[in-house]
Amino acid sequence: MRSYIEEILKLYGKRIREYMVPAMQSLFSADKGAEAIKCRVKFHSIVAKLLYLGKRGRPHILMPIQFLCTRVKSPNVEDEWKLERVLGYLQLTKAWTRTFDKSPFERITTYIDESFMMHEDGKSQSACLVMMGNPLVQESCRKQQLVTKTPQKRN
Repeated sequence: MRSYIEEILKLYGKRIREYMVPAMQSLFSADKGAEAIKCRVKFHSIVAKLLYLGKRGRPHILMPIQFLCTRVKSPNVEDEWKLERVLGYLQLTKAWTRTFDKSPFERITTYIDESFMMHEDGKSQSACLVMMGNPLVQESCRKQQLVTKTPQKRN
């Protein structure tokens, strides 16, 4: 996927600073007053390509890309900065590959995590990883479809 990453970086067309992580803690914050960007179609295209990349071989970028997917209709300058962060991370790590070793599949391990009310609309974010021995064989990262609230106690 190295050539695919280089193609995406070329499509973006700007010089990008390299980053050690694909997102910051402020990933889910959205500044409604930020200036809209002019290249919405280009933004949408790059986010779609990165979503494909995340699903096919770079699962660690799925969370920021999934968030950016929710912003493609009206991206702003802040969203473009978040996209540049993911691209800078990929630029630094483009030689990384997904490998499956010959280790015995002694156990199947599943990791599940969820963060509640991370999005503006009150929805939560969840992720799941499934490993067979050392290799990662399945991953998912998604915004939940429902909003739930703790019921209030009645007196």
